[in-house]
Amino acid sequence: MSSLGTGSTITPDVAMDLLHKLITESINVQASFGSGAGVTAAVVGVVKVGPDGAVAVMPKRATPGSAFLSFTPSEVVLWKYGDDRILPNKGATLPDGPTFSSALCCVLRDGSQFAIFEIRDK
Repeated sequence: MSSLGTGSTITPDVAMDLLHKLITESINVQASFGSGAGVTAAVVGVVKVGPDGAVAVMPKRATPGSAFLSFTPSEVVLWKYGDDRILPNKGATLPDGPTFSSALCCVLRDGSQFAIFEIRDK
């Protein structure tokens, strides 16, 4: 598992409240996934909840075959949250990339990590 970063540890209830806000306000996010084996992936979109309770990030206008990332909240063993005060470069990424205002991260039972970065409106 990579570094857990400098965010604050939060309770599952607080994490669910933050996820609920991202979902109901259709906030643009970038999700990233990393496994202990070095597999990484990222996708930009919005947060949705599937019929099985899985949390997914997918394009706003997803079509069959669209890229997505998802995780099952019951597999989370640790939740962390931070805003742009703890993000590197105040949430700025590459020069033409998005700027992030917050990050909700979790560590799953198998040690993999899933992060949802709120994209700051320009």
